[in-house]
Amino acid sequence: MKIAAYIRVSTDEQKTDSQLEAVKNFCTLKGWPTPALFIDHGESGRKISRPQFDIMVNQVKAGLFDTVLVYKFDRISRSTKHLIEIMELLKALGVDFVSITESIDTTTPAGKMIFGIFAVLAEFERENIVARVKSGIKAAQSKGIHCGRSRFKITDKMILEIKYDHAAGLSLSKIGAKHGLNKATISRLLRK
Repeated sequence: MKIAAYIRVSTDEQKTDSQLEAVKNFCTLKGWPTPALFIDHGESGRKISRPQFDIMVNQVKAGLFDTVLVYKFDRISRSTKHLIEIMELLKALGVDFVSITESIDTTTPAGKMIFGIFAVLAEFERENIVARVKSGIKAAQSKGIHCGRSRFKITDKMILEIKYDHAAGLSLSKIGAKHGLNKATISRLLRK
């Protein structure tokens, strides 16, 4: 096993001793090797990006670890949404997650079940977000508010300029850049 242990304290004055001891004792009890330690001092769990956390995540993505170990969920994130995103990332990478305090261990069948529950919660949250966005768009449209791309009026003068630019040998990309249109729109206008 290659284990990454993440430890975090919110202020520089706080000590990491209790987390370190719990991690070492847990690994000894399980017969696991000594983990690589990633320790953030003075970093809030609400922050998505933290120096040592980011290094650990990049190394996990690179395949250097197959298990992430934390003392407690809130050490890795105080945001449920961010925690679920992390759990989904680990699952997609085939990396196990262990939280000592909450007794979550995806190296066991029960831990895998809990991990599955987190995945279901994440999907539920995504579907709720989509439903809220659709509801907001529908409400805005019922009030006559345009949603989506801004409407762009193409004038006869613009079409003549596009045809002139095309006849002069300009590429569709250059014509599009000149008039603020994409290549597909330029092509469509030239076919008319």
